[in-house]
Amino acid sequence: MDTLDKYILLPTKLERRALFRLLQEASSLTIWSIIGDYYKTWLEVTKRVYPLVQQSAPDGSPAMNESEFRGILGGYAAMQGALNALRSGDKSVFRWLGIGSGGPYFCEAYREISSWRTRYWRDAEGTLPLQATPYWTEWDAAFQDLTHAWDHGFQALEPRHTDVPAVVQTMYYLRGLDTDEAGNKLPPNALWAALMQRADTLPAVPSPDDEVLIKTGSNIPCFGIWEPVKADLAGGFAGLFKRPIASPDRQYELDGCMNYLHAGSPAPTVAFEEDDERQNGHPTIWRLLWRDDRYTDGHTPEVECDYLFVARRRESSVAAGTKSIVADDLVWRDSGALAPLAGRWASRDDLGQHVTCNKGDVLPQLNGQETTWVHVPQV
Repeated sequence: MDTLDKYILLPTKLERRALFRLLQEASSLTIWSIIGDYYKTWLEVTKRVYPLVQQSAPDGSPAMNESEFRGILGGYAAMQGALNALRSGDKSVFRWLGIGSGGPYFCEAYREISSWRTRYWRDAEGTLPLQATPYWTEWDAAFQDLTHAWDHGFQALEPRHTDVPAVVQTMYYLRGLDTDEAGNKLPPNALWAALMQRADTLPAVPSPDDEVLIKTGSNIPCFGIWEPVKADLAGGFAGLFKRPIASPDRQYELDGCMNYLHAGSPAPTVAFEEDDERQNGHPTIWRLLWRDDRYTDGHTPEVECDYLFVARRRESSVAAGTKSIVADDLVWRDSGALAPLAGRWASRDDLGQHVTCNKGDVLPQLNGQETTWVHVPQV
């Protein structure tokens, strides 16, 4: 693996701070309560639209049938149940607990969102029955807002399959280096860009007093933020059942990106550059950085008032005290282009690097190389 690949896979020192905060926020009651508000808005629009579209399809059939309506009701019920459980400190709401159980956990609430997303993808011609009604614009706006809001918390959710790499696989997506099928650059991740803008003001990633190290496949002892590291192994019998041992100086070489892991589940693998299409990942050692014991005392930590939420349209849904930025007009330009807005511009190749420009200034290169600059709102 060459230097570039390592740079893409592993976070820098500042990116570790931003990633740690991102995972804390993604698993927080504050952020999930906001997502719940967007879910409620989608439900309320659906309840208003449903009786009006019962004979609206071209053939006279319902543009939304009873099964679809009940699915959204069930999804919202699961969402509310999960929020109530999280308020009491129950982190099992982040786990994958099966399909169709109706249980109060977030993956069950997402099932209906995923179902509608699939219909969108399969319906490239725009022929969903609901689209032919005058209520489509309002309903679609509420749904798109919800899916955008959901992206704030998905990093804390356990994947359906536990034999795949952890959810946060590499820095490639967060840094905004992805391209579409045609090879065009995709817009950077606005939330990540906002966090990186203040990464140097975020607390340092903690180094725990008591080292907890587990191997891939071992039972995860607690919910929290874990980081894959390279550590020595000792003990065992005839080379079997070896256990990781703590480094005397508490310094470790990183083996991937930190993730929010789930108590009672097997510790996952981590992604690597040479993996095949199955994407099994490779085994690693997970080091506990932060045990998530929030809300068990009935209180929400004060720091959550400083959490960020990147809204699209309805900022009224953002919880009081929570900072938000609007990302509908995220602006990005390549080196050599004129800056259409004054202010700070961060490099999508390294969001810790930024310049301040006036409107009309030529956006520069970064260390002699072409880059894409992202205009990031001040937060």
